Amino acid sequence: MDDFTFLTHTLYRDRQSGSLLLMIHHNPMALSSLVVAPDGNGGFDTEHPRRADVDTIIAMRNSGQFEELEPLPDRTLRPLLDELAKHVPEEELPFVQGLIEQLDKK
Repeated sequence: MDDFTFLTHTLYRDRQSGSLLLMIHHNPMALSSLVVAPDGNGGFDTEHPRRADVDTIIAMRNSGQFEELEPLPDRTLRPLLDELAKHVPEEELPFVQGLIEQLDKK
């Protein structure tokens, strides 16, 4: 596994509204991600993440509505994950904590 790099997140911009959408790829084994929407203040609403399955992610990417942006820097992502960990359902928490641990090892 040392030769693999797991994509921890993807940042998208809605082509029509310009708003950002953050997708945290917290559970690759279940092929699901947590979608974190904008909070209206230039940040992300970590209190209300939504789970997206692989079919939703594929449909979103194929729609052409979203532009994929460069990943967030680790120093920006790490605090978001800390906040997200406070609000995810209990069954999702170990996966978010795993991402935090992964960033801490860098």
